[in-house]
Amino acid sequence: MSLKSRLLVLVMLILICSMSVTWFGIKPAYEKALIEERVQKLSQFNQQITRDADSQVAYWLKLTDDLSYQLEGTSNAAEQSLSTFIRIFPEIHLIKITDLQTRQFLEVKQKQSPVSEILPEWKTLMLPIREFPSVNVRWIAEKEVLLVNKQIQNESGVFEINILINDISLKRKLFDASISDDLTVLISSGGKVFLSNKSNKIGIETAEPKEIIEISNYPSNNDLFYAATGLFQFLPYALTVEISESEITKPVKNLILQSTTVIFFAFILLSIGGWYIVSVLNKPLKTLINYIKPMGQFMFNTPILSVGLPELEPVTDSLDAIRVQLLRYQRLNVEKIIVEQMRNNLLMSKASEMIAILDSEDNIQFMNDKLRNFLGEFSLSTLPDNWDEIENIKSLKIKNIKIEKEERENVVFINHHSEWQIDSESKNRYYFRVHNLELHKEDKKQSSLIVLVDLTKELEMDIKRNEMISFIIHELKNPIASISGFTQLLQYSQTLTKKEMSYVNYVLNSTKEMDDLISRFLTVSRLESQTAVIEKSPLFIPGILQQIEDSLQIQLQQKELNLNISIEPGTDFVEGSEILLTDALKNLLSNAIKYGNPKRKIDVSIAKVNGFITISVTDYGFGIPKEHQGKIFDKFYRIKEYQETAGTGLGLAYVKEIMEKHGGKITLDSNSAIGTRFTLWFPDLINTMLE
Repeated sequence: MSLKSRLLVLVMLILICSMSVTWFGIKPAYEKALIEERVQKLSQFNQQITRDADSQVAYWLKLTDDLSYQLEGTSNAAEQSLSTFIRIFPEIHLIKITDLQTRQFLEVKQKQSPVSEILPEWKTLMLPIREFPSVNVRWIAEKEVLLVNKQIQNESGVFEINILINDISLKRKLFDASISDDLTVLISSGGKVFLSNKSNKIGIETAEPKEIIEISNYPSNNDLFYAATGLFQFLPYALTVEISESEITKPVKNLILQSTTVIFFAFILLSIGGWYIVSVLNKPLKTLINYIKPMGQFMFNTPILSVGLPELEPVTDSLDAIRVQLLRYQRLNVEKIIVEQMRNNLLMSKASEMIAILDSEDNIQFMNDKLRNFLGEFSLSTLPDNWDEIENIKSLKIKNIKIEKEERENVVFINHHSEWQIDSESKNRYYFRVHNLELHKEDKKQSSLIVLVDLTKELEMDIKRNEMISFIIHELKNPIASISGFTQLLQYSQTLTKKEMSYVNYVLNSTKEMDDLISRFLTVSRLESQTAVIEKSPLFIPGILQQIEDSLQIQLQQKELNLNISIEPGTDFVEGSEILLTDALKNLLSNAIKYGNPKRKIDVSIAKVNGFITISVTDYGFGIPKEHQGKIFDKFYRIKEYQETAGTGLGLAYVKEIMEKHGGKITLDSNSAIGTRFTLWFPDLINTMLE
């Protein structure tokens, strides 16, 4: 990643962190604090409004009390007092005093009063106030009229006083003192709103408060509303002041918007500034890199000059000093390196094995004299330049054995082991064990070292030795046959005692075991020879298995074993030698019977796997320890723990040779769950016929 890209990523991370802190840290805390502060103000505002309104109404109630004291005396004096009272207080438009016993009344009102007719209509709707139940009050907001009804009793009797006051200041105190345009003021009576600064709120139901001030919240129209509700002291109404959460948090949203805008412009400015700074730094850095590049190729003659940036002067000076030292060391060591390389090449050239060194593309960089001389036996116009040309020689047959892998830090070594058989133009046959050691770095092949170990003489000696052993063993068959024949004649003798007859039977059984061992060994040797020819034909596997099961029925019954055979459709036939295939399967089933406890099952399954017909024999027996599994197919190899069980150590080696002659293989699985499972892999006959 370039420096510019890193700077851009850094600025973006700063932006994301800033936005995250603002959105998930500051915003919730600010919203919470703002809501708490605004709810507290709602309560204070409610108290202020009710207090101002109550003080105004209390003023008129006090005048009503003063008026009641002036009613004592004659009716003419009372009428004169009322007229004087109205003149002093022009807001009072009508005073009506009724004698509740005689129903006579005295009424005084302002001349040309537009609201004096309201009294008869609204009198029945008046309500008692909380502090003075004997006083009834009604406020008609649209007319800005306050109606007061009070009963008094004096020496003259019981009177009802009705006063109509045109007070325009009361409504102003209730609605004009709002702390915010988004604040909603509701005045309710009996749980129903009859007056509000928002017309859509009139007529809605509200809860009557049980205390002087109650704080509540409720959802409405996908928003949350906070409300403070209180009771008037001198009015029979409840006052509710409410505001929505969206209005409360509007400053938060504005702050977030402003912060986002500031951060966005800061991001742009930082990006532009950082881009410019990096651009200024890039030019001298590129110049410095161009100075350093030749040093990576061991070229130290180019001096490292100043790059025009004062901050990099110490770096360029230090690098040039290092370059000078490396140049001096190079001149001192170059001759030593050349001599050492020549010595290594000389040693590999004279090595007894054939050696080649390849590059990443398998081009031959070096081959020693022995490999060069060997390739001279083939009709090649020139020595090959690429290793593939050698592996493509027609007479070459390659058998891969195994692959080993080793990792060291960031380097991986892969060693391919294989066996070669190759015929030269002079009809000479050679055998090699080939080791191809590849060096990989960062998942890329760097180079290879190939060593060819000549096994021709060893194999020729093995062949001669095996032929000699086979000859000797074959010659043993005649004396063994003679011994067996004479021993059989002794069985018919009438003069032998019972003990002597047991000796005769023992000799006869021993000669039979010797004859079986010699026959098995000769068969394995014949299969191992390169000249052995196998006559193949399509074979019906279920039929062969049935014959083997019939022949082993006594052994199965003796150990109370169950033989289960499962055959997948389309896997009935394989191509091969009936005699050899029967021997292989019988050998595996005999081992399955011998190497396990009584009263168990043996599973034989035939299936199709990856283009092969597989025959698996699972014995659920003792199993084969892991340390023995790699040697179990060697001739005469037997596991010490099972040597008391009858056997020659040639059976599995025989089966392995049979499978290789059929172009297949035998594999082994062993664990505590399945005991031992041997699987024979045959090429699919149908696929072979199609090809």
